[in-house]
Amino acid sequence: MKRLLFNLFFLIPLVSLFAQAPPKFNYQAVARDGSGVFIANKTVGVKVEILNGSNAVVYTETQTATTNTYGLFTLQIGGGPGFSAISWNSGAFNIRISIDPNGGTSYSQIGNTQLLSVPYALYANQSGSGTGTDAQTLTLSGKNLSISN
Repeated sequence: MKRLLFNLFFLIPLVSLFAQAPPKFNYQAVARDGSGVFIANKTVGVKVEILNGSNAVVYTETQTATTNTYGLFTLQIGGGPGFSAISWNSGAFNIRISIDPNGGTSYSQIGNTQLLSVPYALYANQSGSGTGTDAQTLTLSGKNLSISN
């Protein structure tokens, strides 16, 4: 019985991890003041906007980030509501980043650039289209569990 419980709690969550791309992506930037000096070791407010080909905003999120000695900060973008609703197959998208060097919401734009492919997208492009109707059976301690894709 202990073995069955161990298998259920350990192996079943692992099965759900296969072929799962994280619903976020990393972004790094360097924060500088108006004179070009690094905004070092400080919390900055960040506004992220994703724009479609018509430059209409299709997604917005705000975060705070802490810069390092060189003004570098890192974000994980995609955690807000509406990110999963973006129709990524509808053309090119840009990302526009704005910051408030005081950690608030008085943002100034620091960049606007096109989003490019990431390895997960390149792999998905090669993988073809499946119907998603295949089922797999996993046997744990003599018990069959069906898992639908």
